[in-house]
Amino acid sequence: MSGRQYRQFRQTSTGLSRLSGKPPLLAYPALPDRLRELMAVREFTASSLIRAAGVPRQQFYQAYSEGRASAPTLERLANALGVTEGVLTSGDPAVALESTSEGMTATMPLSLPHHFSPRARAFVYRFLAELSEAGAMEEELTSARNLLTRPDNYTYNFDGRRQEMTDDDHLLELEAMTDAIRLLLVRRREKRGLPALRLHAATR
Repeated sequence: MSGRQYRQFRQTSTGLSRLSGKPPLLAYPALPDRLRELMAVREFTASSLIRAAGVPRQQFYQAYSEGRASAPTLERLANALGVTEGVLTSGDPAVALESTSEGMTATMPLSLPHHFSPRARAFVYRFLAELSEAGAMEEELTSARNLLTRPDNYTYNFDGRRQEMTDDDHLLELEAMTDAIRLLLVRRREKRGLPALRLHAATR
């Protein structure tokens, strides 16, 4: 949707809403992707998020499927997910994700390859949150993300033929890679004389 089309849509929606007395529905192209990713991180199902946010089911699915939401609906969804409304509507792949863990705020990517399942996305986000909370620098977070999201890491190669992994195998590969990244970061920091990270064992 172009900027001109968006303005026309907003003006039309606002005019209709004034006649009906309902808040206008505005279009947020990034909203469906942000909702899916944050729901995976927070381990929300559609039903549990609807209950937590206190929004009607129809309004939730307008946001989840169509990227359309009124200001009150957007605010309630953001509050339930523990993020700002800007995070929900941002098309920028690197935005501040406010963690529910001890109020920690980490800068993490909110766009991952499309083949990542919700479970895989949640795993990657949790690991990046762990690194951030442990004191990892921005360059370490970026390197970890790049290693975890390389497409070649998640396909089998048999006699030159590529085959996609199952979701369970993908998660096993992620676990192995995060263990390797932890070890690599520990060794690099020891070599540089930097403080050790407060890391813990991998969990699914």
